[in-house]
Amino acid sequence: MSNLSEYVILDLMKNVSTTNRQNPSKPNNRWILIVILIPLLIFFLFVLKGIVKDIAQLKQEKFQEAEKTVDEEPPIDPDNPSKFIQTDFVELDKVYSISKFRSGMGHDYSYLSGETCRSMKHYFSTYDDKQPNYKYEGLSIENFPTPTLENDVKIFTPVDGFLDFDDSGVSYNQELRVAPSAYPNISIEFQHVQRAPNVNKGKVKAGELIGLVLANQSFDLAIQTDIIEQGVKKIGYISYFAAMPDNVFTKYQARGVKNRGDLIITRKYRDTHPLNCRSDQGFFAKDYLSVDGRPAHIFDLTGFKEMDAKMQVKYPNPNIVKSKDTENQ
Repeated sequence: MSNLSEYVILDLMKNVSTTNRQNPSKPNNRWILIVILIPLLIFFLFVLKGIVKDIAQLKQEKFQEAEKTVDEEPPIDPDNPSKFIQTDFVELDKVYSISKFRSGMGHDYSYLSGETCRSMKHYFSTYDDKQPNYKYEGLSIENFPTPTLENDVKIFTPVDGFLDFDDSGVSYNQELRVAPSAYPNISIEFQHVQRAPNVNKGKVKAGELIGLVLANQSFDLAIQTDIIEQGVKKIGYISYFAAMPDNVFTKYQARGVKNRGDLIITRKYRDTHPLNCRSDQGFFAKDYLSVDGRPAHIFDLTGFKEMDAKMQVKYPNPNIVKSKDTENQ
């Protein structure tokens, strides 16, 4: 019983005692009232205590359940992940080539993975002979114009999740990140893209427009998650196509991809056919596209040869200016 309730009861009894002394011959109904009120007050306090305890217990159970959900999130095998992709992320009819996972394209992208000197992401290259190729027209990436909804390539979130980004202020070198609701420890990253107009950080639904890429330019798609191996924290890199269900992959099969192996180089193969990297900045030591041939590192979708021929006619002598990002490659 609380101190307050004890005080109330003692005060009532004091008042009754005083009344009895003042009116000894008058019938006292306050004793009857006290006899009724004290059990009711005790019952009320007992019920209130039970309600408070139940609320506290419910909050504790919810907190423990939330912790349990995080702790029991199934471990992710980067080479064999769940098929968490819900829809394709790009206007595929505008894409004509894709670099392979663990290719020698771009630069080394294997930090803290336990693997070395390989690009563990995909580059998507877009082509449109009706739109300018600013790279071939002598502009560096820093001076590219802002992409438009009407003329350029749309990027959509492939999952329900939470969108985040670093707004660098430039038009073509932004990074968008989506954490899937079902796997919040995974980060799907779109690099060298532009945030679409009126897009803000927060919840997004699969298929929702989030970004833009200039026509005739390449951009990166990387997926990564933190993993623990034998007590050591590492980064697990996931191929977009390894996490893609069959109903989405059929779109790529319609563009000439036979199986996921066309777009994913296995760790075993890359380990036995290693690439060399410069130690200074993580760039590849050779132009492996020229050394190994295009098919070893890039898969060309149907229509690439025809579109490439049109672009060569349009730009027979491309005036390529290296950007600050690539001048040391």
